[in-house]
Amino acid sequence: MTTEIHTNIDTVREHILVLKNDGAVMADIARESGVSASRLSQFLSGTYRGNSQIVADALAAWLDNCNTERNSLPVMPEFVETPTVKNIWGAFQYAQLTQSIAVVYGNPGLSKTTARDRFVASRPNVWTFTVSRSSVKVAGCLYAIAQAIGVKEPQVYRPDFLYRQLRDELKGKKGLIIVDEADRLGYETLEELRILQEESQVGLVLIGNHRVYKRLTGNQSRDVDFARLFSRIAKRVVIETATQADIDAIADACGLDKDARQVINWIARQPGALRMVFYSLQLASTKALAMNEALTTSHIIAAIKDLGCEYKG
Repeated sequence: MTTEIHTNIDTVREHILVLKNDGAVMADIARESGVSASRLSQFLSGTYRGNSQIVADALAAWLDNCNTERNSLPVMPEFVETPTVKNIWGAFQYAQLTQSIAVVYGNPGLSKTTARDRFVASRPNVWTFTVSRSSVKVAGCLYAIAQAIGVKEPQVYRPDFLYRQLRDELKGKKGLIIVDEADRLGYETLEELRILQEESQVGLVLIGNHRVYKRLTGNQSRDVDFARLFSRIAKRVVIETATQADIDAIADACGLDKDARQVINWIARQPGALRMVFYSLQLASTKALAMNEALTTSHIIAAIKDLGCEYKG
């Protein structure tokens, strides 16, 4: 990036217009550059009455950052369709088709959230949210669903009204609600979700760690108070560890040799599992690119160390 692009208003404008013509979303550029959408639009049309140099400098910094990112970050597969991902998708599809409840739970770093995001992005009438402290209780959970499905003017302060809004909005859509980190939810909120799922005739998937299933079954006591919950679980997927097929799929997608495969096999057996494999490979590839070298096991082992783990393969 030359100095000119930081100082020449017309040059910056031309660069952004080229990106726009190539299909770039102006709202994304506005958000990432810190320039408001209206100001960006006026700047590009030449009608901005403010200080165009300030806008140009902000956009030039954004362009420079994009170039740095493109030149310094290696090309890694954005997504790998592993056997575990397909298994999780199967639970999603089943819950949606049968308008039932499915539970997907297990240890962290095993593609549960990744599978969710990919499924939501590729299917109509599939909505998701991640449980946080603000959405643990019934009212917060219902509001999170309202935001996910796009309810206009949700009745935030009237959970009873909000429930009816959601029920009416969901009915007839044959949709699917996926709740991530559902292990945070208590009995009352889980019961509210069950009733909403039943009355709205949608599928519901609860994703989380092992606690989510324990909560649904009353800590596996199957007490009568929890019968309405656990008796409605139509499909259960338990993910304990990364499978060899998962690891091989990632290795194939990244083009790893035999030695590198041995290292990522070890990583996948550590806490964080496949997530740590991706993080390690991303960092290792960045190191290799910076040194103008092909990716080797030494780069991966160095990356593991940077992430706070000592390789003991």
